[in-house]
Amino acid sequence: MNKVISILIFAAFILTFTGCKKKRNNNVIYDTIGRKIEMNIHKCHSTQFTILRYIDNPSCTSCQLKLGEWKIYHKKLKKKFGDKVNLFFLCETKNIKDARFLFEIYGFDDMAVVDSSINFYDTYKLNPILGKDVVFLLDSTNTILSIGNPNDNLKIDSLFTSLMLGNFSKNK
Repeated sequence: MNKVISILIFAAFILTFTGCKKKRNNNVIYDTIGRKIEMNIHKCHSTQFTILRYIDNPSCTSCQLKLGEWKIYHKKLKKKFGDKVNLFFLCETKNIKDARFLFEIYGFDDMAVVDSSINFYDTYKLNPILGKDVVFLLDSTNTILSIGNPNDNLKIDSLFTSLMLGNFSKNK
């Protein structure tokens, strides 16, 4: 009987702890949405939206960047939205040469900044709980509208698309 009670108390503790962690992560996301990323990511032309991907110190640069998947996603964006949506990569790595080479091979060299000391979270006063590989949907003023990787999650892709289509219909 004592063993069963101990297991139930332990299970309740674990559920409480994981629930608090999820709530804390959600709070970080809600606190981040609406913040501005003050950087010039609209180099060539102004766009209504930018999908900004930040990658911090990838252990395997080519594996973690998954630029082949992003190339396909970029084509999908171009087909659906034309030049109204832009992709931008911000990669903080010690393998600067390798990362720049990969971005060049995939045709993202003009859409990527690679550096060894970006300090993204400190610079933009964002919470590092967001992770080492995070994707933001930004509007034309670089305000964060949503967070999530549309390549990894169809619901996030649908959310990004809905947000972009909603804004486009207002401007027509």
